[in-house]
Amino acid sequence: MIDPSNLPPELAEPPQDAPGWIAFQLSTAKVWRKLNGKWLPIAEAQELIRNRTSSLTSLSSYSTGTVSVAANGTIVTGAGVIWSGTNVRPGDILQVGDFQTIITDVTDESHLVIPPWGGGAQAGAAYTIWQWFPQRVAGAQAMQFVNDLVAALNTSGFFWFVDASLTAPDPSYGEDGQYAYQPTTGKQWIKVGGIWSYLGIYKGLSFRGPYDNAATYAVGDVQTTSGTSYVWINPTPGSGHPAPNATYWQVLAAQGIQGPTGATGPGYGGTSTTSLAIGTGAKAFTTQAGLAYQDGARVRATATAGATGWLEGVVTYSGTTLTITADKIFGSGTGTAWNFNVVGQPGAGDLSSANNGSDFASPKTAKDNISVHGADVASAATTNLEAATGDLVDVTGTTNINFVTLGEGHERTVRFTGVLTMTHSASLLLPGAANITTAAGDFAVFRGYASGVVRCVGYTKANGQPLLVAAKSDQIAASSAAAAVVPGVQQFHPSAAKGWVFLSMAAAIATSYNVSSITDSGTGQFTVNWTVPFATANYAIHTSLSISAASGQVTQLAIPSASGCALYVTTNAGAVSETGVVGAHIVAFGGQ
Repeated sequence: MIDPSNLPPELAEPPQDAPGWIAFQLSTAKVWRKLNGKWLPIAEAQELIRNRTSSLTSLSSYSTGTVSVAANGTIVTGAGVIWSGTNVRPGDILQVGDFQTIITDVTDESHLVIPPWGGGAQAGAAYTIWQWFPQRVAGAQAMQFVNDLVAALNTSGFFWFVDASLTAPDPSYGEDGQYAYQPTTGKQWIKVGGIWSYLGIYKGLSFRGPYDNAATYAVGDVQTTSGTSYVWINPTPGSGHPAPNATYWQVLAAQGIQGPTGATGPGYGGTSTTSLAIGTGAKAFTTQAGLAYQDGARVRATATAGATGWLEGVVTYSGTTLTITADKIFGSGTGTAWNFNVVGQPGAGDLSSANNGSDFASPKTAKDNISVHGADVASAATTNLEAATGDLVDVTGTTNINFVTLGEGHERTVRFTGVLTMTHSASLLLPGAANITTAAGDFAVFRGYASGVVRCVGYTKANGQPLLVAAKSDQIAASSAAAAVVPGVQQFHPSAAKGWVFLSMAAAIATSYNVSSITDSGTGQFTVNWTVPFATANYAIHTSLSISAASGQVTQLAIPSASGCALYVTTNAGAVSETGVVGAHIVAFGGQ
């Protein structure tokens, strides 16, 4: 609006659509239009208003829906309208009744911005938007070209495309006989009598495979149920509707009707009551004619009466005679009734690797058959057990063995017949990592490993002793963690008592170990003599007394010798006395 005291203003360039802006001076009702950056007078406003209705009749208009606006309000709200950039633009004229105003902005599809409305409050009123905006009529020749182009496209085959956010086409679009299409849903409409009429959904088929009750299906989706194909026809996508349900599915392709069953051809099987003994060789059976057996097939005849077992082999068959040349049998006896069955050709060895040896009729017999006591093998510096003719062999001779030849994973059990030494090495690994001196009757088990290494995984001495027996020196050192201890050397360990005795005051030995005798040197004086002397006089002695009454006696020791030790029984004052003493205990520890 222009101030009454001012002439047409030289305003700053509007931010958009400058050529279409209008200046209006309320006090004079003068109107200006901005062209080429300048405001130019158009006519007096009263004349403009009087003549506008007649002049606007030649302009295009839009009037779908209703409008509401407050008195002096600047916001117009539409109901049932679509004020898109095509139907309404800033600069167009809004008319309600006889009152008109210029539209300054199109906020969205249902809101317009105008100068303060002077036509009084309106609610749900009819309206007309005159598409007068100057840019609409600028370049008339160019627009004529556009009109010609639109006319060329404006045929019954031309589609108006519907946005994914809309549920129906814009009613202002299109002419009768034209179509509208929504690519996102496949929906299609046709305009008849100025109204878009819904035709349905037209889209390609989408093959979804077997029916999934949890899946969501839409129009055009195809699934299969029990051999029949169905296509979803309901406009609303959904799940949990299995076919056949005519509300949602239409048959696309149905499974054909099964034809009649053909005649039964010849079969296998067959029976016979020919009396024959289970055994190898040609066995001629009288059976049924018309069986499917061909010459050269392999057949098993299983006895069902008269015998227990079967025979099998290659057959010749003609008429009612089936002859089996049996090469495999099981069981015995003479069968008087038989069943026939086709069998496969046995593989090499008649065993299947897939059965892991369960094919053996007798696993024990099978193992016994391959457990062989081979010929003797003479001992040598390098003894070849791989060449042995059995897994159990005797190694003869007394030549020392430094190496053994045996393939990886192979095993040999050996009995030695003489005395020889096997040398432990990186190639011949022996128990205890030590050399072994054999004796006649000793047994050893050898296993081959990679890179020519052979391990002795077990050794048994003929005398029953352990392979590694601790010697006296092992016991004294007390360091071996592998050698077995036998009673003959047990006492040499540092933890063992080397001698002990319980003696009476009459010098009588009640019980003892490694004590040869007791020397009675007088009242309360004794010398213990060791059967096996100690290595030195430096050994430990422990003594104690057995008493009948408390009398204060104690024991005292003289300096021992390697062969014995002297004991004295005294009072606390040092006087020799045996009063109340029954006997004395002496234990000695040390090296021998």
